[in-house]
Amino acid sequence: MLRWISMTQTTEQRIKQFKADFPMAE
Repeated sequence: MLRWISMTQTTEQRIKQFKADFPMAE
């Protein structure tokens, strides 16, 4: 869950990363 702690990325980038990690979450 470190990706959610890190606020260096924009919300859009974090959403894209989340979808990349969890494609079924679409």
